[in-house]
Amino acid sequence: MKTQSFQWGNVTGTIYYLDRGEEVPRHQHAIEHLTMVIAGQSAVQIFDGREPQAIVSGNTAMVLPAGVDHVITALEDGTIVLNVIKGAYGVATDTGLEAMRGTHGGVAHEDGTVTPHGA
Repeated sequence: MKTQSFQWGNVTGTIYYLDRGEEVPRHQHAIEHLTMVIAGQSAVQIFDGREPQAIVSGNTAMVLPAGVDHVITALEDGTIVLNVIKGAYGVATDTGLEAMRGTHGGVAHEDGTVTPHGA
């Protein structure tokens, strides 16, 4: 998986380039955000009791709820997923981990680790 992040105003976007079987690991955010497939197809599992949903390119964006774990898995090679989240990210140079200048942290995994966007 390769990622690329960008900021525009008070919005941070992260683009994930995935091949079949690769995933954005299980994690959650303190605020809701949007995810959509630009190319290919992915499955999104939201751990709130609902069944996994497939998202294909051209579909409407899916809102991922705040405080609920989710996983995004590519179902075919060349899948490109765009996540858009309100807030601007900054780098916390003392820890090397990404932090936000507001109420939202980085991508927190269920095991307690944090993955910086763009890693």
